Amino acid sequence: MLRALLDAEAALTRAQAASGLAPESAATAVTEAADPARFDIASLAARARGGGNPVIPLVAELTRAAGEEHGPYVHRGRPARTSWTRR
Repeated sequence: MLRALLDAEAALTRAQAASGLAPESAATAVTEAADPARFDIASLAARARGGGNPVIPLVAELTRAAGEEHGPYVHRGRPARTSWTRR
């Protein structure tokens, strides 16, 4: 599940870059930051329980991992409750 969520976030940033809504460097940075090995799964799971949604803590961590310049492009334009969290 972690890999799928990270892939979706990276794909969103790449699509925004392809559409001119984000710089290509942001797409590269977010894609590189979206490596599951960089994330503490136990911490994400605990924080997901608190917020009722795994995307909220994941986006926070991915934003930090993408860095100050490119972090703002993570999950840009998407509400916390996204198409990949709906049932």
